[in-house]
Amino acid sequence: MNKSKKLEIQTKNGNLRNATFTIHEESHTLANTVRYVLAHDDDVNFVGYSVPHPSEFKVNVRVQTQQQKSSIERFDQALESLCLVTNSIQDEFKNKLEKFKEEKGIQKEEVDPFVISLKRQLRKEYKKMKAIID
Repeated sequence: MNKSKKLEIQTKNGNLRNATFTIHEESHTLANTVRYVLAHDDDVNFVGYSVPHPSEFKVNVRVQTQQQKSSIERFDQALESLCLVTNSIQDEFKNKLEKFKEEKGIQKEEVDPFVISLKRQLRKEYKKMKAIID
């Protein structure tokens, strides 16, 4: 695999209704979340994911859509939806954290290292999802 290639798309005979998306350097966390979003999409007939082998750090997401619907478009829309949810969670977290700090009179540098670590992790996950879309 080319190190810069995060996402590979495979179709049979150019049929865009059926595609397998191989996402490198990802695990069940992203794959199951994308699967969940796609499973609730009315234009998707089938979605599933697999991890080819535990020693390979990649996942395959298989998508089959209804007539005249592109699985690539539906996959892209699912990732966009996840980015919106991630942003919403991050904004809510920031607002609640600021409110908590104000109520407790905590200065910025006094915030628990766990909270800082959690915020960094949220940002990292958002960037990973955004990189897949772009």
